[in-house]
Amino acid sequence: MFRKIIGIMVVLLPVLSPVPGAAYSWPVKPFDSQHPIFATIGEYRTPTRVHAGVDIGEGAGAQVYSVTDGTVINVNSNINGSVRIRTDSGTEYEYVHITPSIVINSTVTVGVTVLGEIADIDAPHLHFTENKGGSNPLRDGGLTPYVDKSSPTIVSVDFWKQGTEEQLTGSLYGHIDLRVNTFDPRTSVTGDSAGGNCGIYKITIEFWQGGNLIGDKIEYHIYNKIPPSPVSLVYATGSTQSIFLYWATNDPFNVPYDKYWNSNQRTGSDYTVNALIPSQALYPEGSMLIRVIAEDIRGNKAIHDIGQQ
Repeated sequence: MFRKIIGIMVVLLPVLSPVPGAAYSWPVKPFDSQHPIFATIGEYRTPTRVHAGVDIGEGAGAQVYSVTDGTVINVNSNINGSVRIRTDSGTEYEYVHITPSIVINSTVTVGVTVLGEIADIDAPHLHFTENKGGSNPLRDGGLTPYVDKSSPTIVSVDFWKQGTEEQLTGSLYGHIDLRVNTFDPRTSVTGDSAGGNCGIYKITIEFWQGGNLIGDKIEYHIYNKIPPSPVSLVYATGSTQSIFLYWATNDPFNVPYDKYWNSNQRTGSDYTVNALIPSQALYPEGSMLIRVIAEDIRGNKAIHDIGQQ
């Protein structure tokens, strides 16, 4: 048996990238100015549910407008009132936590038709969803303008025997799950941090030895849409609406969802195949560095390095 001894050190590096263009304006006035974002797509909500859109932090009574031309296909007037609109191309937008002032089958005009007002509920906000969570409204081709100047935070990274509650320390060998406690700050009207925690857009795991990138990069958590996998395979026990504990080695979007890092993976094979002798191993013996990168949708990054002391 061959093992790799892992120590821990932390490096957080902010990296800023240009803000891309987007395709439609905001559903609240002013349409051509950014509004606060208090929650993003894919965040933990309950053991059976994740967040399906973005929360726009406007107060009760703010008027809500359609972001596109289209037809009202659903109106819900309960305490979490909502309006759903479909465009001629088939794209659907839903506006939730509003008091509707429109009826089903109405024709709406972008920036003109008032759909309703943000409801007077605890923590009033507009929950805005595109294609029932099938598209991330903050992506290129979504809400514009959208600026994010703040880097994510990686709180911690730890290791677990795959599929168990057995935490691993020191020497790492075999089938391993990486759990990453990370978040992105909420954004203000200027793109600065507004306090509070949002979910991460992307998590990447890299393996380095001797200054060289080795093995297979793990890049499963990219939140362009809500994941179809069970919540328990996306988030570890202990996650809340403000604490996001990601199983970064699982793949929330592609079957099989329950994956792992195989430190004894055979070169030329996928992660399920073990090396029989050290010379076959994709990850050679000796010290290595494991790099975890948390990234928001505008390319701001936090980097957490775990390696030999």
